[in-house]
Amino acid sequence: MIAKTRSVLLLCMFNALTAIAGGLSLMTGLIKPPLKWLSLTPYDSYVVPGLVLLAIVGGSSLFATVALVKKVKWNALYAMLAGWIMWGWIVTEIILIHQFSWLQTLYLGTALAIIWLSIPLTDDTVATSDKNHFQTSKS
Repeated sequence: MIAKTRSVLLLCMFNALTAIAGGLSLMTGLIKPPLKWLSLTPYDSYVVPGLVLLAIVGGSSLFATVALVKKVKWNALYAMLAGWIMWGWIVTEIILIHQFSWLQTLYLGTALAIIWLSIPLTDDTVATSDKNHFQTSKS
């Protein structure tokens, strides 16, 4: 496994595990952020945001992780999509709850790194239609 693929795999795995754990923690009340942070949202509890974090954010990163491990066609696209989903989650969170923490900086960083590393950077990788660029790029 090349360094670029390994990096994306580890970032997706990290995002999957922490988003799933975070979603479960929000849904069960293990993590209890102030309810006033939800004042600009349609929610009166963290159950639905926790479910979205678990299923959509964590699920997309988990799907990308499995695709990368199994070397599924389009795995770079799945990873990039998971990166964009994480990015969208964090940006939406910042806008809606009007709070900012170092964790949001961390997850914006992981999202942008996944997106960047998932972009085919050479002509070889773009021209190869039957292989994903992680399997064909020379890193």
